[in-house]
Formats: sequence, structure tokens, C-alpha cells
Amino acid sequence: MLALGGQLAVLTQPIEDKDALRAAVEGIEPGDSHGNFGELGRGMRAMVETVHTPIELHVFSDMQTSNMPGNFADMVMPGNVALVLHRVGGKTVPNWTVESVQAPAQLVDPKKARVIAVIAGHETPAATRTVS
Repeated sequence: MLALGGQLAVLTQPIEDKDALRAAVEGIEPGDSHGNFGELGRGMRAMVETVHTPIELHVFSDMQTSNMPGNFADMVMPGNVALVLHRVGGKTVPNWTVESVQAPAQLVDPKKARVIAVIAGHETPAATRTVS
């Protein structure tokens, strides 16, 4: 069993023991880390190097767009992995991500410093705002 948060974490080896799997799921704590489906793809490609049997991968996620990797090819699963998606949380909810930040390396005069941040909204109304 794997948990995908800020990084991919191995919770158990591939097993079919329902009690051990339930205990691993119950041990997962909610957090505010950012998952990345590309990390999941890389982890599965590494796993198939040692596990040569078919793998049924169930992904439980809110399926937020912000989980998409920069390179779509990172999400490609190996041929022996069957991907089953489970959306949790019901409807799609608004989500914001920081796309980029431009800021000076050193602040000589904080009153004159200029910081530019690009914030992307997913499933949000369109808006432009300047903050100072």
C-alpha cells in the first residue's frame, strides 16, 4: 500500500491481508501537502522492476488539477498495472495553486521590493487581483 502526499510513501509491501491493509489506511493522517500523480507513476514504474505479477492500483483522490505533473508522460503506468480511480469528496471544489513567484534574492528596501506571484485557480471563477 502506498500513500501519496508531499511524497510517495510505502505503507506496506504488496499484500492481500485485509486487516493489515485496513490498519495502514487508518494510520493515514490528513494534511495539506501537495500530491503529484507523476510521483505515483514513477513509483509504480520502480515497483514493477521487483513485482512481476499484474498489479491493480486503486487511487482514492479528490482528483484536483493541481496534482497533475508538469510532464504528462510521468503519469504513464507500466503495462502490468491496471489503474482504478475513486473520486472522494463528492463534487469538485475550488482549488488554488502557486504557479510561480518572482522576488529579489535580497531585500535592500522592503518598501520598494517587488514580488510577483502567479496564482492559478482550478474550478474557480475568473479573477485578476493586485495585492500590496
